[in-house]
This record gives sequence, structure tokens and C-alpha cells, in this order.
Amino acid sequence: MVFLFLTVASFTIFGGVLHFDHADILYPEGYYENAVLVGNIFETIRPEVINLVGNDPGRITIAIQDKGSISNGFTQPLLHRTIVIYLWPPESWISFQLPLENWYTYLLIHEFTHMCHLTYQDDFAKIASLILGFPYLPQLNSQLVEGITVFDESYFSSASGRLNNPFFSTGLYYYALQNFPSFNYKEIMPSDDYRGGLLYYNFTAGFYKYLVDTYG
Repeated sequence: MVFLFLTVASFTIFGGVLHFDHADILYPEGYYENAVLVGNIFETIRPEVINLVGNDPGRITIAIQDKGSISNGFTQPLLHRTIVIYLWPPESWISFQLPLENWYTYLLIHEFTHMCHLTYQDDFAKIASLILGFPYLPQLNSQLVEGITVFDESYFSSASGRLNNPFFSTGLYYYALQNFPSFNYKEIMPSDDYRGGLLYYNFTAGFYKYLVDTYG
């Protein structure tokens, strides 16, 4: 908890903590209303994401940061399970690649899917964690890390999520039929490949959707 506090405090002035049923929301000074909104949205999407992924990570911390006009977020599943979200919604060219109805809802679905997926442990992983004294999370090495998140972000609404982008997802799918890249290739994301993040996110999610549609 001390490490988390120092991490958040290094970026912003600490405002307070709100306690919800399944999450503690850390927010900067002046962002109380944003924290209330984030907490309520999280409690709404939480059960459905857990149902989709099949793993409940337990209580988590959500840290809100004001990073100016940067639109992003990340998940820290080790030790103290924490999601950090940046407040500014996507705009300009990135919003064209990233269709969404509500930034907080979209980002919380995406990052909490990471949390549920990455913290999943079978019996072997649990035993290994006890022996090592440190969480052994094999999903961190999965090549489908972003596949399941983009699938989930696109599941809740037909107007939100990268798989529902009419300009990129369909065209990328049909292109990939004849030019199927290897998973190692998409992990590298070569700088001279125009698809860039689309390859890493959309292609992986499209393959994951194929698995879901085919095998359930």
C-alpha cells in the first residue's frame, strides 16, 4: 500500500480515498466527483467482466490520475492489485481507431479484464506462489493478453470497442485471411508495418473472437 501511495503521489496531489463494495478509489485533489463516477461504473461492469473471464480477482484499488491530454490506463496485477486510469478521453486520430461511448466505462472494462485474466491461477500456480513467496501469474506470458481485453471492451455495446470499428476491424480481418501474420510477428509490432497497434490489438482480438464463436 505504501508503494502504491508513493507511486500515485509522485504524479499528483493526493486528494482522498473512496471505499466501494469491491474497490478503493484513490483520487487527486479536486476530483471527488470523478471518483464517485468511476466507483459506480466499476461496480456496474464488475460482475459481467468476471462472468466473461471466469475469475474474480477480489478487492482492488483504482487510482485516478490527471495526466493532461494523455488518454491511457494500465493494470498492475502483482502484489497490491491496482488499476490506474487517466481522465482525458481519446481525441484526434486515436478516437477514430478507438470507438467508445463512455471513456470511463470503456477503460474500466478493458483494464479490469486484464486484472481478471492476469490473476487467474490454477492449482499449480497457487502452489508455486506459496513456494516462491511471490505471485506466479502464468497469464502474463500469454500471447492473448490483449485479445481478451479488446473482445470484452467490444462485448457490452455495438457502438464501443475496437472489434466494433467499421473502418478497421472488418478490413483487417479480410486482409489477414490471405496474409495471416504469426503471433510472434504481431507481438513485435515492426515499426515499418502500417498496422502497428491495430495488428497487436485488433488482430489478436479477432482471433480470440473466432475461438469464442467456434468453441464457445
